[in-house]
Amino acid sequence: MVPFPQEIIDAIIDEVRDSSSSPYRHSNLSCCSLVCHSFLPRCRKHLFSSITLTSDRQHSWNKFHDRIFKLSPEIMSMILSVTLSSGDEHDGEEEILYTLLAAMHNLRHVKLTSGFQGNAALSALKCHTDTIISLRFTDVTFWDSEAFLDFIAAFPNLRTLAIKDLDYKKRALDKVLGGQRESLKNLETFYFHASSYTRMTSFRELVDEGDIVPSRSLRRCGVSLWDRDDILRAKTILNDSFKALDELHLIYNTQINFCDILDIFDFNLLDLPRLSITTFLPPNFQYTDVDEFEQGVARCVLDEQLALEELTLRVYPKENCATHNLWKFLDASLSGPRFPQFRHLTIELIHSDRGLTNDGMMRTIGRQFVALNERGGVQISCRGSLSDFNDSV
Repeated sequence: MVPFPQEIIDAIIDEVRDSSSSPYRHSNLSCCSLVCHSFLPRCRKHLFSSITLTSDRQHSWNKFHDRIFKLSPEIMSMILSVTLSSGDEHDGEEEILYTLLAAMHNLRHVKLTSGFQGNAALSALKCHTDTIISLRFTDVTFWDSEAFLDFIAAFPNLRTLAIKDLDYKKRALDKVLGGQRESLKNLETFYFHASSYTRMTSFRELVDEGDIVPSRSLRRCGVSLWDRDDILRAKTILNDSFKALDELHLIYNTQINFCDILDIFDFNLLDLPRLSITTFLPPNFQYTDVDEFEQGVARCVLDEQLALEELTLRVYPKENCATHNLWKFLDASLSGPRFPQFRHLTIELIHSDRGLTNDGMMRTIGRQFVALNERGGVQISCRGSLSDFNDSV
C-alpha cells in the first residue's frame, strides 16, 4: 500500500484543528495522534502550540519539567503561546519555571493570570524580547507601576496588550522614566478592564502619566469606564486612533449614561466597523437603562452612510425589556441605507440575581428584527449570558 504524502496528512490534521470547536479540539487532535506514526508530528505541533502551566495543589511546574521537558525537549520549540497560572503551592519551583520558559524559543503569546507574581518567570520571558508580540495579564500584581512599565518596555515588537485587574504592591512616588515606552507606540490591540473602581487606578496612572497615549497603529481597543473622568481618559487614547480603529469594546458602569459617553467623545461610535457595548451593574442597580441607550443610538444615526458592520449589545434586562421600542428602532435603522455594510447583530441578556431574563424574552426580542432578516446576508443572534465581562479583545 502506497502511503499518503505527508502534505496531505498534514492538511487533514489542519482541517481537524480548524473545524473542531474549542471544547473538543484537544481531544480530537489527541485521538488523531494515535491513528498512525505519520499523524503524530502534525498533531503534536498543534497540541503543544498553546499550553497552560499551572502551579497549585493538583499541578506543578516540576511535573511538566520531568514528564515533558526531560523526555521530549524538542516539544518546547513548538510552543507559541503559554498561560501561566500561579497558586500558593509553588515554593522552590521558580528555577524550574525559568528553565521551561527559557527553552520556548518560538514563544509569541503570553498570559499571566491568577495572582501571578513570579519574578523568575518575568526574567525568563525577557529572553524572548524579539519574538513575543502579545501580553495578557489577568489578576496580576507588580511591585509598582515602574516595574510593570519596565517589563512591557522589554518587548519592542509588542502588538497586543490586554489587562484585567492589574494591581501594584505599592504606589510609585517618583517616576524614574517619563513618557511613553517605545514598545507601546506600535500597539494594534489594547484592552483594559477593571472589575472594581479601585482597580482602575493603574489605568488612570498609565493615561495621566503619558505612558499610554494615542497610537496610529491601534486597530482594536476595549476599556472599562467607571466615571466621567474615565471617559475623558478613553478619549485621550482613542481620538487620534479613531480613523484607523476597526473594533471598540466599551464596558461601562450603568451609573454612566451612553449619552454621557457620546457627549465627551469627538467621533460617532456607529462609524466604526465593529462596536461592542457591555453594561455592568454597580450595587443597588438592577438593570440597564434601555430608554437612555435608545436616545444615544438615535443621536448617532446621521444623514450619511456609516461604516458599522457588527454591533454587540450586552445588557441587564428589566421586565418590559423584550417589548421595548429599542429593538424596532435598531431594526429600522440598521436595515436602512445609512448602514450599507451592516452584517452582524448580537444581543446578550445578562443573567443576574438582580436582573431578569428567560428564553421567551430572548425569542421575543429576536422576532422584532423583521427588516434585518428580510434584508439578507445579516446574522442576528439573541442569547443569554452568565457573565458581565468579555475577554475576547
